[in-house]
Amino acid sequence: MTKGVRRGWFRRARQTSKPTDQTEVARLWTAHLRAHQSANHAVELTTQLLASTKRQQVLLDGALDLIRQAANRSPEIQDPIDQVAHNLDRLRLIALNVGLEGARLGDPAGHTLMNMADEVRSLTERANEAVQELRTALDDTLSLWNQAVHRTEETRHAHEALETQFGSLQTAADNTLQDIQPIGTHTRSLLDMDPHTAVALARVTEHAKELIQALGSLGDHARQDIIRSALGPTLHPLLRALLQIANPSKIKPIRE
Repeated sequence: MTKGVRRGWFRRARQTSKPTDQTEVARLWTAHLRAHQSANHAVELTTQLLASTKRQQVLLDGALDLIRQAANRSPEIQDPIDQVAHNLDRLRLIALNVGLEGARLGDPAGHTLMNMADEVRSLTERANEAVQELRTALDDTLSLWNQAVHRTEETRHAHEALETQFGSLQTAADNTLQDIQPIGTHTRSLLDMDPHTAVALARVTEHAKELIQALGSLGDHARQDIIRSALGPTLHPLLRALLQIANPSKIKPIRE
């Protein structure tokens, strides 16, 4: 192919460089496919999030039930402690009466009773202190259980709100996916080619624009021999492919 023929072809190419309607439709079809894929991914993701939130809700309900059961069993511990405290009070009163009886009897029998009464009172005092400490620890534990119940209920309510939001998001994603369907149907009806070719055409159009921009960035200061040496192996097959598209019946070998 002569240089004049090449210049004529590139002149026609520049005159028709504006994308045709089918090129625009192909780009619209490609954009529709991407939007459909994104919307479908959003539906799948929101479905997974909603399912995960529901599983967490079940776990929170189970934890809340266990904490409430533990808090409700506090009387089973509190009642025996109260009974022990009551028995210690009675034992202390008995020791006091024994001490009084020992004082009335006097020495030597009364002295022994008084010593025994003092020892019993000392033991009951220490036991009563231990009971009070146990009661305080139980009260603190009950307070922590009640706080745990409160915090768990707050977390559960937050998960309920989150589940509602995820449900709304899933509905919005479903609606988006449904709204995209008519766009794809209409765009498909405008195509004069199969969808795979439309996607390839849109991709080639974008790559061609990028190639033109990249070649333009070389500027006029770059050495042409270096450019030809570096880009020749790539651009020659590309030029041949473009010439074949323009006029496949008149293709001749291109000299390297």
